[in-house]
Amino acid sequence: MKLFAFKPQGHGDKSFFIMTTDIDTAKQKVMEYCKQHKNEDGYINYIYYTDYYEITVVGENIVIENDND
Repeated sequence: MKLFAFKPQGHGDKSFFIMTTDIDTAKQKVMEYCKQHKNEDGYINYIYYTDYYEITVVGENIVIENDND
């Protein structure tokens, strides 16, 4: 298992984190999650195009940092 961290490049208020075995599964699950969280107008509240995100992949016992700017 690895931790996949999706951090928006540029503007965006959501980061996503998932533990899974591979990048394709991580992207699929994040996209599914975002599609399920629509507001009442049907607008997807989160940017669900994973190409927009910088993806950090880490293994066990590794610390990652997010500046939250």
